[in-house]
Amino acid sequence: MATILTIPTEILSSILQLACDADIPNELLTRQPLGFILGRVCKSFLKISQADGLDIQYAYVRGVKRMRVFLKMLRRRSIYAKRVRSLMLAEASSNDTDKNTVANLVTEILAVINPCDLRILAVFDPEPFTDGFCQVITVSTTFPALTDLYLSAAFISAPSLDSNEAWAPNLQTMHVFRMMTPPEDLLAALRRFAPNLKRLKLEVQANPITAAQLAGPLADFDNWQPTTDSFPAHMVQVVVGWYPCYLPLESKDPEIERLALSMTRSMRNGAATIADTLPIMEEDDTDDWNWEAQPVVCLPLKRHVSMDLYCPEEEQRFREFTRKWEICTAGRKEWNCRAL
Repeated sequence: MATILTIPTEILSSILQLACDADIPNELLTRQPLGFILGRVCKSFLKISQADGLDIQYAYVRGVKRMRVFLKMLRRRSIYAKRVRSLMLAEASSNDTDKNTVANLVTEILAVINPCDLRILAVFDPEPFTDGFCQVITVSTTFPALTDLYLSAAFISAPSLDSNEAWAPNLQTMHVFRMMTPPEDLLAALRRFAPNLKRLKLEVQANPITAAQLAGPLADFDNWQPTTDSFPAHMVQVVVGWYPCYLPLESKDPEIERLALSMTRSMRNGAATIADTLPIMEEDDTDDWNWEAQPVVCLPLKRHVSMDLYCPEEEQRFREFTRKWEICTAGRKEWNCRAL
C-alpha cells in the first residue's frame, strides 16, 4: 500500500513548501512555525525541512548563547538550507555581555544565511546606541528581498560591497529605536544602503548632538526641499520620537547632583533647538491635524525621568519591539505616524 513517503522527495518537498508558505504564524513566540513542527512528525519530514530550510523560515533567536548555536547550525548547512524569511536576533540583558558581542554575532549570522530570501530583519541590542563602532553591524552582502528593517540600539554599515548595488535596494520601511546620539553619517548611510527607502521611524535623544545633526535636514525635508546630502530620494515620511534621558534624580550626592543638572541643561538646549526648528506634536493635538500627510512628524518631547524607571521601561520596550516584529512577520503591519 502506497504511503505519503512513497512520493518522490522532490514532489514531497514542494508540497511541504506550499504548506509552510500558507501557514504564516501570528504568534511566533507561543506557536512554532509549521516548518519546525514538520520535523517532529517523522525522520523523512525532518530531513526535507532541514534540507530546504523550512524549519528556520521564521526564526526568533534570543540570547547570545542561542545566537552562537544558531550560527554553528547555519555553518553546517548548504546555502539552500539557510533560507530565512523573517529573523529576529535579540539580547535583552547586558549582564556578562560585551558591548560588541551582539553586533559581532549578528554580522556573522548575516554573512552566512541565504541573502535572497530574507524579507524582515529585527535586531535588539541591550545597551542604548551611542555613536561608536561597538553596536554597528557590518555587512558585505546584498539582501535584495529585504523590505522591513527593525533596529533597536544598533545600526548597519555596508562599506565593502563589490558592486554599485545597495545593501538593501528594496527596503521600504525602517525603524531605528533607542539611539542616544545618531551616527555622524546617518543620512549618507541611509542613502548608500537603502536608496529606495520610503518610510523611516527614528527614536533619538533630544540632545545638542542630535539637534546639530538632524534638525536642519529634517526641516529641509519637512519643507519638501531635501538636498542631495539629505534623506534617500524616495522618502515620503520621517517619524521622529524621543528616547528619554534617565537621571539619578533621587541622589543626594553633590557630584551626581551637579552632573544631573548639567545633563538637564544640555538636554533642554537640544530640545529647544529642535522645537524652534521643527513642528512638535503636542499631547492633546494628535487628533486635530492630518499628520499622515506631513513629511516629518515629531512626536511629543519626553521629559527627564528617574533612573529607577530605566530597567522596567527597557523591558517594556523589548516586549513592544518583539511584538512589532511578530505583527510584521504575520503580514499585519500598519504604518502609524503617531507612535513609534
